[in-house]
Amino acid sequence: MVPTALRRKVHPLGKSPVITDKGETIAESGAIIEYLVETYGASATGDMAHLQPAPGTLEHWRCRFWMHYAEGSLMHWLVMKLVFVSIPDQPMPFFVKPIARALCAIAAAVIDPNVEAGLAYMEDHLGRHRWLPGEHLSMADFQMSFAVEAALSRGAKAAERPTLHAYCARMQSTWRYQRAIQKGGPVVMAMSQGLTSDLPGQRLMSRPPAPRRARAHQFVHQPFQPFALAAVTEMPLVHGAEVGRGIGPGAQVRHRRFLAIRAACT
Repeated sequence: MVPTALRRKVHPLGKSPVITDKGETIAESGAIIEYLVETYGASATGDMAHLQPAPGTLEHWRCRFWMHYAEGSLMHWLVMKLVFVSIPDQPMPFFVKPIARALCAIAAAVIDPNVEAGLAYMEDHLGRHRWLPGEHLSMADFQMSFAVEAALSRGAKAAERPTLHAYCARMQSTWRYQRAIQKGGPVVMAMSQGLTSDLPGQRLMSRPPAPRRARAHQFVHQPFQPFALAAVTEMPLVHGAEVGRGIGPGAQVRHRRFLAIRAACT
């Protein structure tokens, strides 16, 4: 965990990820994506030409829905699942463990159906559309990329979702995603025991490790270029822009998505 005091030097709320561009500091993944697309996406061509579908179209409203669904609904249940699944593995007095397991079982009865409902909904939708808004890649696909990977790694019936796995494979096969993995390393899913994943490019840990003092409390504020840079112009579009990245397993997952989709660190 990056100390809040260090994060607040970049943004008053101490949030991460965060970017600074043209004197403005922006937090929240969705807001960062929208800023980069609205600021630098107009000149995009090829498969990047539809990052923001035309207003008033069905694709535009689908894009907006998935932009909000990622962290407004799906990640809510996934984070709760991660928390409650990991509780029984935490150190505690022996007489407390049965109580903890019982409480986690009750929580799972609420959480798991919502996770599976999300998986089923996405499986059905992507069975009818190549990308989330329709036939073209959009910023909503970037926003949802990590959420889908996380859902497949935590859902009990994830293996029964071939369409979602194919969707992830399409995202991971793009050169932008591959470049981000080369820059930042594989996606690290901090998991509890008993959960597995067959997603390529992921490394699962049996449980979140204790932070290492020498590295887990560092905070890096590094220059970056928008992910569209190399695809569109092959010349710098952002001069002096910066991205805040926390170092450590928890931050690594979130920022690998940020690297893969919104930025290619230089």
